[in-house]
Amino acid sequence: MSEVNRSAPPPVGGWTRFVTARPRLALLAALVITALAVFAGSGVADRMGSGGWQAPDAESTYATEVLAREFPASQPNLLLLVDSGSATVDDPAVAAEAARLTERLKGEPGISGVGSYWETASPALRSEDGREAVIAARIGGDEKTAGETLDRIAPAFAGERGPVTVSLGGPVAVQHEMQTIIQEDLLRAELIALPVTLVLLVMVFGSAVAAMLPLGVGIVAILGTNAVLRGLTEITDVSVFAMNLTTALGLGLAIDYALFIVRRFREELAGGADPRAAVGTTLRTAGRTVLFSALTVAVSLSAMLVFPQYFLRSFAYAGIAVVLLAAAAALILLPAALVLLGHRINALDLRRLFRRRKESPEGAGEEASPGRGWARLAALVMRRAPVFAVVTTVGLLLLGLPFLGVKFGTADDRQLPAGAESRVVQEHIRDGFPGSPGGGLEVLAEGQGSPAEFARLKDRIEQLPGVLRVDGPVTGDSVAYYSVLPEGEAVGEEAQQLVRDLRAVPSASSLDTSVTGAAAVLVDSKDAIADRLPWAVGIIVVVTLLLVFLLTGSVLIPLQAVVLNALSLTAMFGAVVWVFQDGNLSGLLAFTSTGDIETTLPVLMFCVAFGLSMDYGVFLISRIKEEHDRTGDHEHSVTFGLRHTGGLITAAAVILAVVMVAIGTSRVTNTKMLGLGIALAVLMDAMVVRSLLVPAVMKLMGRSTWWAPAPLRAFHRRFGLSEGDTVPADVVTPESPGGRGGRGGRGGRGGPGEADHSADTASDADATLAEPATLTAVPLGRGAGKPFGNSPWGAREHPRGGPRRARAAPNGRRSGAGPPARPGGRQKLADYIGKASLTWDFMLRLPRIGSSEKGARMDRNVTTTDDVLALMDGLFAPAADRWTANGASWWDDFYADRLKKVPFFVDKPDESLDAYLRQGLITPGRALDLGCGPGRNALHLASLGFDVDAVDLSPEAIAWARERADGAEARGVRFHRGDAFALTATGAALAGPYDLIYDSGCFHHLPPHRRVSYLALLERCLAPGGHYALTCFAAGEGGMGSELPDAELYRTGGLQGGLAYSPEALRHVFSGLTEIEFRRMNDEGPRSPLFGEPFLWTALFRAPARR
Repeated sequence: MSEVNRSAPPPVGGWTRFVTARPRLALLAALVITALAVFAGSGVADRMGSGGWQAPDAESTYATEVLAREFPASQPNLLLLVDSGSATVDDPAVAAEAARLTERLKGEPGISGVGSYWETASPALRSEDGREAVIAARIGGDEKTAGETLDRIAPAFAGERGPVTVSLGGPVAVQHEMQTIIQEDLLRAELIALPVTLVLLVMVFGSAVAAMLPLGVGIVAILGTNAVLRGLTEITDVSVFAMNLTTALGLGLAIDYALFIVRRFREELAGGADPRAAVGTTLRTAGRTVLFSALTVAVSLSAMLVFPQYFLRSFAYAGIAVVLLAAAAALILLPAALVLLGHRINALDLRRLFRRRKESPEGAGEEASPGRGWARLAALVMRRAPVFAVVTTVGLLLLGLPFLGVKFGTADDRQLPAGAESRVVQEHIRDGFPGSPGGGLEVLAEGQGSPAEFARLKDRIEQLPGVLRVDGPVTGDSVAYYSVLPEGEAVGEEAQQLVRDLRAVPSASSLDTSVTGAAAVLVDSKDAIADRLPWAVGIIVVVTLLLVFLLTGSVLIPLQAVVLNALSLTAMFGAVVWVFQDGNLSGLLAFTSTGDIETTLPVLMFCVAFGLSMDYGVFLISRIKEEHDRTGDHEHSVTFGLRHTGGLITAAAVILAVVMVAIGTSRVTNTKMLGLGIALAVLMDAMVVRSLLVPAVMKLMGRSTWWAPAPLRAFHRRFGLSEGDTVPADVVTPESPGGRGGRGGRGGRGGPGEADHSADTASDADATLAEPATLTAVPLGRGAGKPFGNSPWGAREHPRGGPRRARAAPNGRRSGAGPPARPGGRQKLADYIGKASLTWDFMLRLPRIGSSEKGARMDRNVTTTDDVLALMDGLFAPAADRWTANGASWWDDFYADRLKKVPFFVDKPDESLDAYLRQGLITPGRALDLGCGPGRNALHLASLGFDVDAVDLSPEAIAWARERADGAEARGVRFHRGDAFALTATGAALAGPYDLIYDSGCFHHLPPHRRVSYLALLERCLAPGGHYALTCFAAGEGGMGSELPDAELYRTGGLQGGLAYSPEALRHVFSGLTEIEFRRMNDEGPRSPLFGEPFLWTALFRAPARR
């Protein structure tokens, strides 16, 4: 039987009740949410970028943007390599075809700065052997737009074109091909990792049922993170490389957490606990550890948010999301599944097929004495602690020595596999051309400089060491630039020094200079990382120290954790330099060494690997701490901790390493480096640092390991958290014959032990459900343990308290013999988490409570339909209001940023409205535009002779619409701010009748009961025979909006961003009108003069001629 720390079985706590009360419902909800996440996260990779290495606020970034805007030809990002075969590029047939391709490229939308060898005769655009030449151009827009343009034009230009063969290269082609390869490699990695992981989990657990649970938690975390990243792509740039981290951490950490939870649950079952009690103990112990682990990993990853490069920030977004989702799934969904499975968690033990001996049924697939090998290892290490500590430390430092020779560079086409088209093009240009189009350095000069000043600046640049040639200046309107060709490699040390020298060159007072180019980008990236790195390291170290202190109460263990974690990363950094920079094993691993390491990658690897190392460290330390609190025996606690977590940590590390190695099979070098490097770091941490170095160091430190000064000990007693229910070594447990306050005895000021214990348990449980906001902990006397605080994971034993019976005090508090006190020390943070869930449930009931709460004024004023509708408005949360006057502020915030990428912010009318007008289905007359927004449809109607009243809740929207009207000198349109239902009431200014009522996006923001008001508006305001046109969210595939039933919307208190409608639902709602047309809106591209999105319905109805 497994050795499990156990005193009296603790009562089931609040968090346990919360996550296991309705396990089937919880799992069903998880299934639905996961399905929604699949939908929400679909296509996320297509919206990601493949760059992000540049600092957005750097001098080089600014200069690049100005040059791209003012001189597109100076910043080509698309190169067409024209191969003339056996002829030369000057052959008339070749030149004619090249001229045709050049002219055709100039006519493509989104392309600017087109130039070619045949137009300029520049030797830099012609290969040295005369067989190849280049057409250079610039694709405008962001990465996504540039990729779409490349996809559009590639079929028309690439391949054989008459006498020539054309290949596409340049930065845009490299990034686009890299993004495509990463997506393909990620799919292959998942197909490798999932089955191998499942096999390993079966080997660890034996039971196929138990093995499926961690895998399920990982899949939920990955799919949820994809949905989160999809949402983030709407508001910021996200790197496609982050998807690799999502898969790796989603599987790795989710499996780590699930392993820890399931293993502890099985231990409790083997110890005789029933499934619900086993879940309670598991959440109180392993659950807290998982929570702490998730926090430490998330903190390590969040440190990347301090860097300006979106490449690094993207990994923070993905990492934080996947860690928190993995922890949430392990702490919410997994316990629900464990309650349902119970002892069936050990079903389908596949290892029995390979065993010759019969197992004990109590073992449930475990050996009779699990972890004996780890216990022997711990004993060996601690017997020879100095030897193991010194040898292990020296070995790790030696493995890290190659990192002392690290050279930082930038990612280029050599990241791609050797046969990639864009890489082949770049290599031909790099090796066979005398100059590199778009290469070298550019010096931007802004200001009203005279020719003499420009000439003096050029002379100063030419005099700098390392300058091969200076071309220019090329002048424009108050701006000019020089092209500088450096000696040596484009991003070598000489080129980087030249960047610094160029920035130090004095210029005329009328000129401001900026330097850009590949070397300048590298210099700025290195400076940005060096500037922010101390902050990132500081955040990781300080928060790690604080979290580990809260877990252990020791000052030395947090310091030990930080130092040993950093030491575990040395092998990773040394191997990265030895393999990927120096090129060792490049043939075996199929990559091309560039002689340097991409600047941002070590930062990324440090943050990820440090977080994972802390993950394993917390698992081990928490179990050691639990046993030390119970026994006070330091060496025994270290042995116990390694015995019970050594196999678990190693299994988790091997599984995570498998996932990372699968990621490392990528054909993109940086992804390969990330996957293989992290795999090595994880294995070294689990198999060397946790197994050898930690026990040796803890043996050498002895009992001083747990030391902390008195003020910090007091702080920990008040605010700290521990892994399990602990009884200090000097306190005898209630079951002990000699224990104070045991059965039949009295302890201190305590009352009769067990009778009061059970009574207090029931009392506290009732109070937890009924009064979550008024529970407080009370000072207790010595004696038998009493439920203490209100832990979300389950009730805890007061470390020194007796079973004091609580009674109701006049002020509503629970009180004992002493005065009321604040919540108990170690439990305070956990109490807040548990009470948050209860408070949330209480808040959800508030709209239904209304004025029935005690103290509210009696209200019996509901006498009309409008009173009922207003009452029902109050059933929704105030933040969900989009339809009453109170919702105006939300819409004002929505319209405040006019540069947001919101589809209907464009100044284009609906394509459906244009179609109705062209087909003669509606003709000019009096029109009412409901929810007009910035007025695009109202202005269009007015331009065609309609007399238009346009209404919107938002002053910001109305102001924008009026600005558009002033700019277009529109007549016949009036904009009104306010509630459309009030403005169109009987006798009001907009009461009608109208020949056309037009609604583009207003109706789907109304709650169900306001359809009554809406139909009444149509009845009031629509002229006999008049037309009503609607555009709203479509339900079903390719649609948008919530498809929850009407009743469920009132339960949730919100509209989920807008309601989707089916054709049947809309026809039912507007059954009093005659349907003229009903269809999905056409998808209008960005160059169309009309607005159209296919997730919308468009419908046209006609009112009866007589009423």
